[in-house]
Amino acid sequence: DGEADGEAGGGAGGEEAAAPAAKAAPARCLTPSLYFAHMPRLSPDGRTLAFAAREGEFRSHSAGFELRTMAWPPPEAGHGSATLVPIVRGFPAATDGSSFAGLFGFHDELASLAWLDEATLVFHSVAGATKSTFTVAATGGGEATGGGPAPPVVPLRPPQCEGSVELLGASGGTAIVQCSSLRRPPSVWAVKDGGEWTCLVDVGSLVEKHDAGPHCEQARAALRELRSARLEKVRL
Repeated sequence: DGEADGEAGGGAGGEEAAAPAAKAAPARCLTPSLYFAHMPRLSPDGRTLAFAAREGEFRSHSAGFELRTMAWPPPEAGHGSATLVPIVRGFPAATDGSSFAGLFGFHDELASLAWLDEATLVFHSVAGATKSTFTVAATGGGEATGGGPAPPVVPLRPPQCEGSVELLGASGGTAIVQCSSLRRPPSVWAVKDGGEWTCLVDVGSLVEKHDAGPHCEQARAALRELRSARLEKVRL
């Protein structure tokens, strides 16, 4: 009996000897030369890490940032990241989303960064009083590929959409954005692989078509006033 107990229990007390704990690998900073490196995003093929960054200190709640990329897995030594989209300094010439005015904002804007596909990044940024969505090729050009010219940052905006265009999500070549302005309630649009835009939800049209009593009529009246409102910019 004693021999049987020893085989089954692995020794005295019926408990197996604990295996030695594996030694944890030490953490290593991948961005030692950067003051700020935030919101890392790994590409769908697992070969490139993209993130928002800034070399110098800043004290403002909302600031300008650069977009960087790094080969993945990272090199054994050093950090190896390179600037894909540099910081845009100075007040932008256009704030209507027709051209890129820099990666500005903070948590919500930086958190919007996503991979549209294996080679394209998409994000939204603040310019003036609006948000605008842009795409940029993560391969070809820029310091990440040997110091060539930076790749163009291209606006991503549904047709006839005024005001802000905020990125809601992106995956598999499809981007979903929300359009909104002071004149019109939000609408949600989708586009795949740079093709035609599809309107998924139009809150303004839903209110106009739905007939369910005085509340909807009040909403329709408010929409009519918004569309005819005169908007003015005041420089302080």
